[in-house]
Amino acid sequence: MYEKESVRELKKLLVKVLNPLAIPLTKNILKSFYKGNLKVTNLEQLKNVVVFSPHVDDETIGLGGTIKKYTDQQTKVHVITVTDGGKSNRHVNNLSAMRKQELKVIQPILGISSLTFLDYPDGHVNQVQSSEDFIKVIEEFKPEIIYTTSFVDAHTDHTATAHLLADALKTANHQPKMVRQYEINCPVPPEFINCVIDITNENNAKQQAITYFKSQVIAFDGFILLSKLKSSIISKGPSIVETFIESSVADFINQSDLLKSNNLLDFSHDFKQANRSSTLLLAVFKNLERKRKIYRQLQNLS
Repeated sequence: MYEKESVRELKKLLVKVLNPLAIPLTKNILKSFYKGNLKVTNLEQLKNVVVFSPHVDDETIGLGGTIKKYTDQQTKVHVITVTDGGKSNRHVNNLSAMRKQELKVIQPILGISSLTFLDYPDGHVNQVQSSEDFIKVIEEFKPEIIYTTSFVDAHTDHTATAHLLADALKTANHQPKMVRQYEINCPVPPEFINCVIDITNENNAKQQAITYFKSQVIAFDGFILLSKLKSSIISKGPSIVETFIESSVADFINQSDLLKSNNLLDFSHDFKQANRSSTLLLAVFKNLERKRKIYRQLQNLS
């Protein structure tokens, strides 16, 4: 135990020393990497939007600004937290209850209309056999758009959530207009991003919400910095964005089926989490060509 704590403290020290050198380099490289000429996607005023969030905080990291933008225009946003969140920090007692309380605290900051907790065991969403709970959510809220984590992600709870949604959409009576996959810890290569939301005006609320996630031991600065650097994907306009992969329901289901048939379900050893600014370059570029190959396969289905 003592050795693990010593290694953790050493890593913190190295990050502190290297940050002044790494951050300017990271900014220059990633601004160029994301440079593009996409246009900002205008959010329609909708009745209901559903966000499937594997863990408390995923909804805020991935699309906190977009949620705020929706709720400011009177769209009801319903956040569905898939797991009980009980594994992320073994040093905190009653972690699941604490994380739920954190989400309830940030609910008015982002204007979230309702919270639903499915309470699947943290780290084991891929063992859930039935999508019945997802179907119930879809039928209850009848969302025009559904947001979910990506099929390509370093956390199996994130990928399994997307696949459960695809299974649910195969039989749900209500069908949304589209599905949008959002990023958490596995940045999408810019050429596969097809939806960009300007959150410049909503970013303060997003950052305020993030400060309430006290139960988490991970850093959040990498996610925040990436939202700023990805703005170069738009030729002119916003300074802070959130990006998505938008697809029809049929395409989303077909993508899930393809990945399942090729046993491409676990990327936990392939990619790096994007939570720290100091290691953001590694998160973006680790196994990038493998990631691109997978996304090309999915894109060719459309």
